Amino acid sequence: MHNKCVCVLVVIAAVLIFLPAVSAAYDVNSPGYIDVSSSPSGALVYIDGTYEGSTPLTISVDGDISHSVEVTYVGYEGYLTYVFSGPGEISYVYADLIPVPAPSAAYLSISSNPSGALAYVDGSYEGSTPLTVSVAPGSHSVRLEYVGYYSWLDTAYAYDSRTTSVYGSLNLVPNPPAPTNVPTYVPNPVSGSGDLYITSNPSLAEVYVDNAYKGFTPITVTADGGYHTVRIESSGYSGWSDSVFVTADQTATVYAALTPNPSPTKSPVPLTCLLGLAGAALLAVRRII
Repeated sequence: MHNKCVCVLVVIAAVLIFLPAVSAAYDVNSPGYIDVSSSPSGALVYIDGTYEGSTPLTISVDGDISHSVEVTYVGYEGYLTYVFSGPGEISYVYADLIPVPAPSAAYLSISSNPSGALAYVDGSYEGSTPLTVSVAPGSHSVRLEYVGYYSWLDTAYAYDSRTTSVYGSLNLVPNPPAPTNVPTYVPNPVSGSGDLYITSNPSLAEVYVDNAYKGFTPITVTADGGYHTVRIESSGYSGWSDSVFVTADQTATVYAALTPNPSPTKSPVPLTCLLGLAGAALLAVRRII
């Protein structure tokens, strides 16, 4: 019994001796530390949203609480974790950053017959055929325009990291007959303005838009969105007129193949006049004789 009491007293004495030292070592007011490294190194480090520097580095933080650690590097995905660092302790963070994949790209190789057609992809002008356009993978609308030809429109699917060929065969616009009765259109206002690209065969014909003189073909005229009457005239040719719709921020192509006026035919000399002339000539001969 005596031995047991002695042991208890020894334990109590040991606790009383070492307790102050343990308490001092674990002071809740003491800072903690976070050691941050990364691959690649040189990444930016944010602790609780505050920039602290570049990896590798060790940061002093408030102890006994959790902290957010964010690591970023250009061209790599961000890294975020939460770390608890006790007073006087060091917590280690290693961020193995993952490269951001390169954006996908696909290509449309556009050609046409005739070549030199204006190419539009998803409504945006890209240049003249033949040409290659970089687009996002997926479906795209392709429109081709050429003076004197009908517009060509189709949908092409562009595959990732591949080139898709697009070929447009445009159809020639036939010579339209000269209108006998040209209707009068009142312009229909549409928000915004666009352009009228007007050409003719022969060129240098006079151009009138809504009965206002604009110049000679070929010419580009800016007009409000909506319907407009285009009239083209040239000496020795029948007049040409049509109604054209202008879409805002786009160019409408107008082509007029003018029809030559028929040449006037000479009236034949009447037979009676010929007989009269012959009789007068015979009478004059008789008088001389």
